[in-house]
Amino acid sequence: MTGTTGKVYIVKRCGRLANRIILYANIIAWAEEKKLKITNFTFQSYANLFESTKLTCGSAYPPHELGVLIKFSLPIIKILNSIRFQYQCINLFSKIVLKNNLLASVFPILSDRNFDGTRSLSEIIPDDHWFTRKTLFVSGWKFREPILTVKHGSKIRDFFKPIEKVRIQVEKSFPLREKDKFLVVGVHIRKGDYSNWKGGMYDYPVCDYITIMEKILDLFPDNKLSFLICSNVTLDEEIFNKFDITISHNSPIEDLYALSMCDLIFGPPSTFTQWASFYGEKPLLHIYNTEEEFNQNSFQVSGISNIPG
Repeated sequence: MTGTTGKVYIVKRCGRLANRIILYANIIAWAEEKKLKITNFTFQSYANLFESTKLTCGSAYPPHELGVLIKFSLPIIKILNSIRFQYQCINLFSKIVLKNNLLASVFPILSDRNFDGTRSLSEIIPDDHWFTRKTLFVSGWKFREPILTVKHGSKIRDFFKPIEKVRIQVEKSFPLREKDKFLVVGVHIRKGDYSNWKGGMYDYPVCDYITIMEKILDLFPDNKLSFLICSNVTLDEEIFNKFDITISHNSPIEDLYALSMCDLIFGPPSTFTQWASFYGEKPLLHIYNTEEEFNQNSFQVSGISNIPG
């Protein structure tokens, strides 16, 4: 199918930064394959962090060409993104449509509320949908494109290139000595919200991370290893004194892309490290059980087609 004028609207926010990136990336892969256009007001909270979306309200894909008057519109764009006005409107409208069959016949909306697991838009939406309809509202989190995210991976990565300020800060996480002489292992110590998620089953104590770091040292006896530790809580640097470490004190977006530059990554099941692995094409080990053994082959570059955990 080529030349379609179909327009897709993402209408429901799903979690925070990495969740929204991964959902959008999967829908971008589908849109790229089908030559569709996307408006994603759910991304307004993070639009200022990416080159493709920083001067927009709709975080559109493909990115819009920015007009000469964009600098005069920038203050308005920033205000609209900060209050998420368009998102509030379209989300409210989608909720009304979901409860009204007559409106749904005019404004088709696809929700994942009855999905048992992930589903592919490529399989759900036939090409002839766009012969009679010009729009589709997508509401939910479970839409995944395992084949198309691989096929269109480079365009997805280009779209989610962070702004220069973030890239500069990420570079500062990697002193020259580490890049040249060390195998850098990214460690994602997820605490905080993980104390409640799934009953805290992945809220591992810090001592478990230290044990895993020791095992990784043993896996690479011929390499000098340095660990970049990213966490959503404050950590005591002294407890890592047997390792060569850098503990990040950066923002979530900077941690996310710093992890993507590491040679290896490990952490609990999370879309955060899933995206870092996919974006940087770096091997990842998700720890589902701290007692399980692992080896070098256990680290694999992640796709973004499954839901971790």
